[in-house]
Amino acid sequence: MKTLKIWIWVIALVMIIIVTLYFNNFYWKLTSINGLSESKTDWGTFGDYLSGIFGLFNMVLFAFLTWYIFKSEEERSKRLEAEQKRRNQRDLDFQKERSENELKVQRKILLTQIRLNLLKELDSGFGELANTNLDTLQTLKKLNLLNYQLLNIGIRKNYLFQGINESQLNKLGMELSIQLTFYRDACKKDNTDIMIEYYGNDFLKLIETKNSFTTLIEEFVFNDLDK
Repeated sequence: MKTLKIWIWVIALVMIIIVTLYFNNFYWKLTSINGLSESKTDWGTFGDYLSGIFGLFNMVLFAFLTWYIFKSEEERSKRLEAEQKRRNQRDLDFQKERSENELKVQRKILLTQIRLNLLKELDSGFGELANTNLDTLQTLKKLNLLNYQLLNIGIRKNYLFQGINESQLNKLGMELSIQLTFYRDACKKDNTDIMIEYYGNDFLKLIETKNSFTTLIEEFVFNDLDK
């Protein structure tokens, strides 16, 4: 718009200069002592002069309008292209963010399933251990499996349970391991008295320790889901 105003002023100035030159050079030829000239030749010359001026003006105006429309369309195309690029970039950013969020959700779901499966296996193992109908060999197998499951949790805690109260987890895990080892040694010696005493009192303590251990992990898992 600013360029258009400048060109309008330029064209107006040129026209003023042309008209001024005309009056300066030809005015006296069209006038006489008694008024305007009655000569057809003088008026013909005047008409030819104006025709040339307006022809030149029309040509300049046409060229200017053509250039102005071209520039306007070019700027409009650039604006549309820039706007389209911004839209495409926003769409790409949105899709990227959406994909990243979906991956995070899927990873969290998978991680939660792995964590809960470990707890489920541990609970199942302790539940089977409480079966008094198991013989010594079966009990030893269950105890070895529980020790393995505890060891597995301890090995994988650095990436499965990042942010958990590690000192508390280690403390409860160690207590469970010691109690299971004590019970396993009694089974190996086939010491019935110790095993009966264990089932009477110490087994309850073992279950309480296990419950504290699994509760600590469960609280961490569900708190992690809310993040």
